[in-house]
Amino acid sequence: MSQMVEAAGRQLQSDPALPTRQTESTGKLSGRRGIVKGVVLLYVTASVSSKIPALPTTWRRPNRPSGPRHINAAIGGALLALAGWALPAAGQQPGVPWITILPATARSAGLAGASTALVGDAGTVFVNAAGLAIVRRAGFEGMIGRIPDPASPTSLAGAVRVGQFHLAAGYQHLSLADGSPQEENTLLVGSVVYRFGLFAFSGAAKRVTVRDSSAVTSSATTGDISVIIAVFDITALSFSVQNIGQPELAPGIVLPAITRLGASLNLVDPQGTVRLLGTLEVVWTEGFATRTIIAGEAGLVFNEFGVEARLGYGSQGPLAGQSNWSLGGTLVLGPVDVDYAFQEESVFGGEAHRLGIRLTL
Repeated sequence: MSQMVEAAGRQLQSDPALPTRQTESTGKLSGRRGIVKGVVLLYVTASVSSKIPALPTTWRRPNRPSGPRHINAAIGGALLALAGWALPAAGQQPGVPWITILPATARSAGLAGASTALVGDAGTVFVNAAGLAIVRRAGFEGMIGRIPDPASPTSLAGAVRVGQFHLAAGYQHLSLADGSPQEENTLLVGSVVYRFGLFAFSGAAKRVTVRDSSAVTSSATTGDISVIIAVFDITALSFSVQNIGQPELAPGIVLPAITRLGASLNLVDPQGTVRLLGTLEVVWTEGFATRTIIAGEAGLVFNEFGVEARLGYGSQGPLAGQSNWSLGGTLVLGPVDVDYAFQEESVFGGEAHRLGIRLTL
């Protein structure tokens, strides 16, 4: 068995299609720099929010005090300090699982991968589970896709509110062509979210499994943490750290530390007829160039029925070779949203199509 694992590691290292990590010192430090920037920005935001009177929200228990704002800031600072402590320096492993860097939902894919500051969708459990904190009762989301290679991504996610907490779980699967060094990727994640004042915090545990062309299966368990500052569903500032500890699945393949900082703003009332949202996100993947994403959505909805269009631009980062632009749309059918995303050139080459469905209760 050890010889099979070593052989699989050599194959992963030699295959040019595998996403490979930089070995320069600048690449190694990218994740840590992301943490520092996120801590500074969230500290400033927390300081400002401490001067703002408490705002009522639809997801707070009646007559429940929000607590002193300095407590919110202290908890946020402690969580982010834990993130910085948990991330070691990058190693020399060259490969990462595709499933950890591709969009997990159709909506995110239509926004060029932006998802950290999108709130209220069950699919946020894969990137920033704290965004589930505005789900009133429950939410569900699913996606299927077709990408040349051939590659078939799928995902399922669900979330439910229990008092001041939200519990969520998600499943992702990616099938690649026979003979690929990563024939199958699987990800399972479970998360707990807690809402406190303007802040929401989440911790997640996940299991990532990769099966190679030699039928050798490698798995690793890791965790994510995230925090979000949300004012209703109007604006949000979020920060997340994924794959804490960067566990190794097999020789030549590792779960990369990913740090995300994002902001979103609804320029009009998201419950009104006109919909207009903008989002900005920066992603630091350990060992890769920084990825910046700018994206937006616009639409018209009458009596809970309508359409939305979205467009996103993102630098390539670890997804070398793909189109920088992506687009998509949504058919709004009351509590159900049907999403579609298109990318002219995927990371595997050729067009990428994804279809998703969201249900919010």
